[in-house]
Amino acid sequence: MKSKQDIKKIFADRGETFEAWAVKKGFKVRTVYAVINGQLKGSRGISHKIAIELGLKNAVNNAE
Repeated sequence: MKSKQDIKKIFADRGETFEAWAVKKGFKVRTVYAVINGQLKGSRGISHKIAIELGLKNAVNNAE
C-alpha cells in the first residue's frame, strides 16, 4: 500500500496527470481527485476501485 503523498510523487515523477489516468482507466476525474484528496475514503463502490487501482488499498479476494 502507498500513501497519498507516494501516489502524488509517482505521478509527478512519471509526468502523468490524475486527469489523464482517470480518463485512461474510465473513472470520473472528479471522483479520482476526491479519493486522492481524502474527500472520499474509498470504502466501497467506485471510490474503492479507484483506491485499489492507485495502490492506496490492497485488493481483497473474498471469493469462497
